[in-house]
Amino acid sequence: MSPCAFPDPPHTPTSSHDEHAVLITARPLLSRISLGVGLAGAGRVEEGVTLLENLHRSLRGHPVSEIPSVLPGVLVDLGLAQALAGRFGAAAERLEEARSLAASRNLVLLDTVARQNQGCLALYRGETAEAIGTFRELVPVVPERRREALRTDLAEALLAGGLIEEAGRTLAESPWRDGEPGSARTLVEAGFHLSCGDHRAALHLARRVRLRTGRGTAWHRLASRLERVALRAPGRPTGLVRASSPSERRRSTDPGLPRSGPAAHDLPLVRAGLERALAHGDPSSALEWAEGLRPAAMARLRRGRSAPPPPGTVNEPVRERLFASLDGRAFVHYVAAEHRALALVAVAGRVHSVSLGPLLRIRRLLAHMRYTYTSTVTEEAPPRVPAEVGRALVVTGEPYLGDPPWGLFPGARDRPITVVASARARVERSPARDPRRVLLAAAAGPEGAGTEVRALSGIHPEARIMRSVRRGRLLAALAGADLAHLAGHGRVDENAPFRPRMELSDGPLLPHDLTRLPSAPRTVVLATCWGGHGFLSGQGDPGGFAGALTSLGTRTVVASPLPVPDGPTGEAAHDFHRALREGTDPSEAVSAHLGRVGFCCYVG
Repeated sequence: MSPCAFPDPPHTPTSSHDEHAVLITARPLLSRISLGVGLAGAGRVEEGVTLLENLHRSLRGHPVSEIPSVLPGVLVDLGLAQALAGRFGAAAERLEEARSLAASRNLVLLDTVARQNQGCLALYRGETAEAIGTFRELVPVVPERRREALRTDLAEALLAGGLIEEAGRTLAESPWRDGEPGSARTLVEAGFHLSCGDHRAALHLARRVRLRTGRGTAWHRLASRLERVALRAPGRPTGLVRASSPSERRRSTDPGLPRSGPAAHDLPLVRAGLERALAHGDPSSALEWAEGLRPAAMARLRRGRSAPPPPGTVNEPVRERLFASLDGRAFVHYVAAEHRALALVAVAGRVHSVSLGPLLRIRRLLAHMRYTYTSTVTEEAPPRVPAEVGRALVVTGEPYLGDPPWGLFPGARDRPITVVASARARVERSPARDPRRVLLAAAAGPEGAGTEVRALSGIHPEARIMRSVRRGRLLAALAGADLAHLAGHGRVDENAPFRPRMELSDGPLLPHDLTRLPSAPRTVVLATCWGGHGFLSGQGDPGGFAGALTSLGTRTVVASPLPVPDGPTGEAAHDFHRALREGTDPSEAVSAHLGRVGFCCYVG
């Protein structure tokens, strides 16, 4: 829930003397704003709505309503209070009116708060996916003093969608003000226990935060949401899975296979099926269950909406089609079960599992690697690639992996590696074709971006070349290309490390901007820092630039999930494109030239 749109009276140093005088006389009237929002947040919703509606009527014709920020600010808070009261239609109207006034009066901050409250409205309506999308879009633009409220809203939406690990990461991203890191750390720990199936520990920790925070605060509401999630039974009587506890799953005599129906999209049931298959020593069935982890999460986001379940669910076995599609490669799916990390390896017609160690230890090692941004990976670092598998690999994994630079890991160096969202993504991939329309685009910086594009024009003399490119022109050019190479600065915001952006001449290009494309290139090379960040680190659809492009139909995205060195990247990119021009498979070309500087080959 966004804080009051007017935490202080709407006076600025630039206010005229007359405006200041009006504000002083209207102070008692405007003080009702904070009171109304406080009542709504404390559970006295109808009282808060009534007070704000009366205030809205009192402002008609009042001199203070002529001050640009006053009326849209009241509408923003009234819309939120009405959303809390379940008056969704009225709330939507008030928030749209607020945004219209804010746009006409160039009130950027108030428009941002109104958008955030629209995200809250979507959450209360049960439109979880829309709420998550709204909150994520706002992360890079919300001022620092409002990020705490936005992060708690996003975490609540992620919890509502069953994306427990993402909610935990959102809470852990940044320092909190006013001594709140204790609440954040406790809820992160609760989310970790919940994701590992320990509902009792998660419930205890969530209740601890709820009892020590004030009713109506964001932390109280977030802890209550997590408590409700923990109280839900991990399984329901269905034809899919009956045993819900580890001991019950071990006593079951049949590990079972995923079946169709609504239960096939229930994440706790899919997780129970995976663990039961592993407990019975049946890695083939475990592989089938593992396919359900991402579709199950996305099905949760779509509950309550008219959209059908995503294609490629767990309704049909994938193993035989997977083996037929591997062409001599090995497939490795990294999963978590019973507090341990494992690799499910499909190679040469059989599936087996390899234990990687305690899940908590693996998480810590990977987190250390991500947050130090190191390209020096030790022999003990996960994810280890089992030595007995074939040379070429297709890999995917659960979000605990994050987005590692696969080519730098022991056992994976110098191997062609393709990163996919799931085994089904490998099976259902579209065929490759020769690129005829080539786009080479460079942002204004760094200086090496322009040099890189000029060098690549010698390999692709027919290419369209764009320098100091702007967003609109770049998006239009991407829609008409088969092969695109984009060079420039890539960044992630410290408060949104899973949302990369590319700096262009007229502002940042975000993954969301790519959704406007009517069509996407078949192959895209992102010669930027963080270009591959976010592909596997979410429990929903693949994220970041690589996820956005593959969802639009791009077959191959070559990008790095970490910062990349400018000079070596340009040289490696030149050799990569030469190999690609000669007909080399993209994963083999990445392995030979770009893998050593942290690039990966993502395939949709």
